[in-house]
Amino acid sequence: MADKKIVKPQHDQTVDHEKSASEDVHKLDLRGTLFMTMTLGALMLISWLGVFMLFMERM
Repeated sequence: MADKKIVKPQHDQTVDHEKSASEDVHKLDLRGTLFMTMTLGALMLISWLGVFMLFMERM
């Protein structure tokens, strides 16, 4: 008969994995995200100001 091995999950491995995952998140470089967010915000602001100026001229 084949021997059956009972493998118990170890809590320590789960904790180590969670710690390394959270450390990886903190090491992410988000400069590109900031740049694109600022670019989109500036584009929206410029568009809004352009429409507002057009509205004020036609009043």
